[in-house]
Amino acid sequence: MRKLALGLALVAGAAFFAAPAGAGGDDRHGVVALPQAKVTGYATPVIVAERGEEITFNNFDLEKHDVVQDVETDGFGSKKRLPWCPKKKKKSAHGHDHDHGECPLFWSKLIGLGESTRILGLKNLKPGETYSFFCTLHHGMKGTLIVR
Repeated sequence: MRKLALGLALVAGAAFFAAPAGAGGDDRHGVVALPQAKVTGYATPVIVAERGEEITFNNFDLEKHDVVQDVETDGFGSKKRLPWCPKKKKKSAHGHDHDHGECPLFWSKLIGLGESTRILGLKNLKPGETYSFFCTLHHGMKGTLIVR
């Protein structure tokens, strides 16, 4: 019964973070990973936001996850070196190889159960564009960010 209560609390918390802008006076946006996300994917696979708006990533799963622009799927990234991208062509701290010579435009830290973090680099995005993202540890976790 205790595990069920904890699970319900986690799902309720995820719903709070995933509420769309303007819903109930809460303007926060968030990418959410619920339990078993490596199998089911992000609970919020599509995010719509304004350029430069803060987006958080909330992990309610026992596994660690992150949110990173999928340079390969999008076909582009940043030619300039961003703080989260290695200076030389090598595997990043998460084990993801930026083999296209381009850094992801946006990136979050790898976080664990109950943790939340800002997604960095959103000021690099262009209004009217759509961007793909994924978890560097679980490549089946994919999502889309639409910038208005």
